[in-house]
Amino acid sequence: MRRLATPFLQVVTVRTTRGSLMQLDICDNMQWDIFVWRTWEEAETNAIESALRPGSVFYDVGSNIGYHSLIASRIVGPTGRVVAFEPMRCNIERLRRNLALNDAHNVTVVECGLSDSVTTAVAAMPRSEFGMASLRSLDGASFTQEIALETGDGIAARLQLPGPDVVKIDVEGAEYKALIGMRGLLRTASAIVIEVSPPYLEELGGSEAALREYLRDCGFTSSRVLSKVRCEDRKRVFTQTNELFSK
Repeated sequence: MRRLATPFLQVVTVRTTRGSLMQLDICDNMQWDIFVWRTWEEAETNAIESALRPGSVFYDVGSNIGYHSLIASRIVGPTGRVVAFEPMRCNIERLRRNLALNDAHNVTVVECGLSDSVTTAVAAMPRSEFGMASLRSLDGASFTQEIALETGDGIAARLQLPGPDVVKIDVEGAEYKALIGMRGLLRTASAIVIEVSPPYLEELGGSEAALREYLRDCGFTSSRVLSKVRCEDRKRVFTQTNELFSK
């Protein structure tokens, strides 16, 4: 079906099951799934929806094309705020178009990645996985880009951003370093939805154990697995989880 559709329809606009209008590039695997099913990561989305209220502040770290940012924008309303962190130019362009399609004026786009220091790095991604951009070395990467990295605490102070109530973070192994750089911001957060990929964390100087200990130290003493998937990468087989950490 996809092979038949792509010669005629590469970019399409659909309305998701949550009511968001989204412009999608169906050459990308995630965007193809949204095109077909009109939804994405149901368990993670349900957790985010349950944690947010009108007036809440939501940080979307690794916003991609804005699926979760758009849902949060609707829930938090005009008295709330969404901050979407996304460093990749191809994603930023479509993210901004999707925000405009939905008149999501309560969303602030921050064009950088988050880490434990201020620096630059090279991110890589395959052509068919715009959401897989990573600071790790990727086999078969078809695109690279130098990106800016900042600490969450530093950029929030510089841009006078409010502290988050809820955080979603999916940055392909850089989650631990991103959290280290936003320790101050985590004081206001009550819930974090995060992807945990043990070998990816280790490639970027962290570990699953260090991440869990750090979150406990920050007050997130409760955790729940939302979804899990068996992954194979470079002859490694491991379980990747998406989890909800709460205070």
